[in-house]
Formats: sequence, C-alpha cells, structure tokens
Amino acid sequence: MIDHIKILIFDRSEIDRIYNSSKLTFHNYNEKLSHFDFETILTKKTKSYNGILFCRFENKLDILFRPHYLFNNNIHNANDFSVGNCIEIINDFINDFEIVDFSHFKIVNIEFGLNFHFPGYGKDLVTYAEYHKKDQFRTDSELPYSKKSYSIDHRGRANTYKIIKMYCKGLQFPKYTDVDTLRIEVKSKKSAYIKQLGIIDIGDLTNPIVYKNLESELLQVVGELLILDRRIDFDKLNKRGENKLKEYLNTHTWFEALQKGRNEFSRKRKRYFESLVKAGRNVHQELYLIIVKKLESIQYKEVQKGANFPLKCQNEKGADFPAKLEAQKGADFPINIMEICTHLPNEVIELSKEQKDVLKRYGYGVLNYDREEREKMTENERALINSLNKKLAWVSRGEMALTDGNPYRFTKKHRKGFATAKLKRSNNHAMIYLVDCGVPTGRQHAAINKKVAKAINVDYGNRIAFWMQLASIVEIAKEKYNVVVDPSTFLDMINRTRGKKGLPQFLTSKSKSYEKVK
Repeated sequence: MIDHIKILIFDRSEIDRIYNSSKLTFHNYNEKLSHFDFETILTKKTKSYNGILFCRFENKLDILFRPHYLFNNNIHNANDFSVGNCIEIINDFINDFEIVDFSHFKIVNIEFGLNFHFPGYGKDLVTYAEYHKKDQFRTDSELPYSKKSYSIDHRGRANTYKIIKMYCKGLQFPKYTDVDTLRIEVKSKKSAYIKQLGIIDIGDLTNPIVYKNLESELLQVVGELLILDRRIDFDKLNKRGENKLKEYLNTHTWFEALQKGRNEFSRKRKRYFESLVKAGRNVHQELYLIIVKKLESIQYKEVQKGANFPLKCQNEKGADFPAKLEAQKGADFPINIMEICTHLPNEVIELSKEQKDVLKRYGYGVLNYDREEREKMTENERALINSLNKKLAWVSRGEMALTDGNPYRFTKKHRKGFATAKLKRSNNHAMIYLVDCGVPTGRQHAAINKKVAKAINVDYGNRIAFWMQLASIVEIAKEKYNVVVDPSTFLDMINRTRGKKGLPQFLTSKSKSYEKVK
C-alpha cells in the first residue's frame, strides 16, 4: 500500500549510528553551492542498503524508503501489496537497524496507493479522469497514460500538500502485470497532512489502525474524482437528456463552471451524476466499488480476526454513492448506517473486534465526538474510533438507526445528536434547542438559520429589533415546520450563546420584567 516514505533524523547520535552501520555501502557524493550566499558548499553523502538510500547532510539524515519495491526485490510495484506485507517490511527495517526510539525517525514525505483493474476501460480511464475536487488533472510526462492533480499556489508552483496521481501501471511494467492494470496514488510532502493520517514517526507505520486511515483517505479521493465517461450509452435518454449529457462531457463546461459562482462546479457535478444514472451507468460508482473490494482484499488479517460485524450494502435506486449499509440480522453489534448509493450489489464491510469493544465500552456517543467519554479513552482507543468515523464519513445526518427488532436502537435524541455535533462544538445553544424541538437544519432551511444567526451575532442598538427577530423565528417554526418553540427557553438559549461570544444579553425568562416585554 505504501509506495514511498522519507524519514528525517536530526539527532546526532542516531545519525552517526545509522550512517556508520556496516550494513551500508557507498552510493554517491554530491556538492553544490548554497542558494543563499553562493560561497558555502553544501555536501550530500549517500549510502544504500537493499535499495534504501541514506542521504547525510551537515545536520540531518534523510532516509528514502520504497517498501513496495523492496517487497519485490526493488524491481517493480505492479503487484498487490497488502497491509500485512507493508508492516512486515517496516518491521524488518526497524529490526535491521535496531531502532528503539521511534521519535527520532520522523515521516516527512509519504506516497501510498492501490493497483486495480477496471474491466472495459483500462488506460482510457486515465484519459477520462478530468478533476479531483476542483483541481484539474494534468499530463504527467514521466510515464505513458499518467496524470496528476494538484492545486497551484500564487507563484504558479504545484502545492505539495496533496497530489493525486492516476496512471496505467500495466504500461510501466508489462512483464509483471496485466497491461490494463491501473494505479491511483496519494502523495504528500507536508507533515501537516501526514499527521492527519495518524503518522508522525516510523513506529506509526507498524500500527494496523493507521492503514485504516490510509484506506479511508483513498476512498475519499476516489469519491471526489470527476470522470468524463466518453463510453456512455445515450440510448436510454431523450433528446434533451442526451444534449445535456454531451454538454457535461465537454471539458469547457467545467472550466466555465469554475469561473462562475463558488458552488456552480458542485451543482453541475451533481447534475452530471444524475444524467449518468439516467443513462444507466455511473463510472464513479463502479470505480468506488472496485476500490472498496480491492482494499478489503489487502486488509491486515490480524485486524479482521474475530470480527463479526458485517454490514450489508444495499442499493438505493437513483441516488448518488456510496452505499446504504444495513446490518445483517443476528450480527453481534448491528448498526444501520444510512447512506446514498446506486448500482451496488450486496457487499460486506467488517469492523475489528477492538472497534466493537470500544463502542460497547463507551457507547454510541463517541461516534458523535462525545467529549466527556472521549477524555476517558486511551490514545489507542481514540485512534480506533477516529478510523471508524472516517470509514463512516458518508453517514447522513439524523438517519442513523438500528435494525428493526434489535434490542440496541438509536433514539430520536441520539440521531439528532449527529445533526447537532457541529453546533455543540461552536456553542450554538440557540440552534441546538431548535433542532431538539424538531426544526431541521441545512441549506434548504436557510431562512430560519439566517434569522437565528442574526439573533446570536448582531450587537443590537435597538432592542425592539431583537424582539421582532425573536418573534419571527418562533412564528416561522410554528407555521413552516409545525414546531412549537417556547419563547422563554429559546431566549435563555440565545442569551447563553451570546454570552459565549461576549455580546450583550437581553432580559431572561427569570427577570421580573420579562413578562411585560413578552
């Protein structure tokens, strides 16, 4: 799974111990002038061991390590490289150099990816890949049928925070794999991104949970691709639908969308996916499922031992991806996770025994970032739950429930907690109260959301304006959503929110003159 890592060492004793090891052999020696004064000569001495390069500078040691290539005797990376294989290679390196203190071996660069097959497309899938998020894929001249997607900084240089690469591995190594083998990779040279994956030093790469984070990241990347499928069949579409889909398959359409409003690109992407569904085939959904299957095939076996938490993937006709997941009856710890999907056959996703034990011990609240419960957890337990949250990143708000007839069931209050998690973190007690009363959130309910935002953020000079705003919120809740809001309690929640923001508060329900104002 991991294709390349760069390890950085600053500790002088570790640098001397590693670089002076009898296992290393001379590789090369370089000198160059400093870019700052053009007088200082900078030297780089490089040694090697089993294809691993050890580059020594004046005050640091860089170790350039390609685990997947090392697994194949440094010949290729065209085959499957499971999580277990990767951990074994990392452990061999640690044992060979007798590394005890992992903290000195920081991971500063990483590249991880997956080889896969997409029947019927092959290298054409690379041709059709157009965008990752809003970053266009650019031709990579290093390999045939290869593209990279990355953002550009103000100087026109590639941002190395996150680079997505898709290419035809079969054309690179035709002797070792099928010619239609493809590969998708994520590359980063920024520690800020790498730390988000749970990776700080080399010791983290021996933890199977970290690879769950890498798997989740790959799935997220695949879910953010925009592929202009030139092989789509128009037979199921009427003339208007055909013309619309042809418009979406034009690269100029997406460039123009980027020049317009902030959300225009996302709106067109959603309509394009809907057109693909009407045409009978959505290449994005098929690719997502292929990657899910491939990731399951390379998972770490010890993580799967004792896991009896199968989630069956069921179709949701006409919807977008990923899958609606339902627990099979009789499972040990079943949860229904409502998500969106089309054209996905029944699939099984397993969770580790450790994750189930943590959920049983601390309850469902930890999935909703329950602060009190999470503070009781160990660092390893938090890592287990974080990886689970990433795996369930497509969970729809307020639609989490358990299988009918099962003793474990999410209450309405618990389901609402998923919708109010962000509000709790921002101390928006006014909106939390409305959600608890039954007022929905989201862009389609922007009118009442904007009024609440004004009530808790505006420093009213005229208090009558505030009372009018409060009255209009209560009225909208009753007329539009048939929800009765208690003005006294709602006012207390507004004051509580305004107090957190340092804004002046108004008469509370406990004030003697409140009834007169009311």
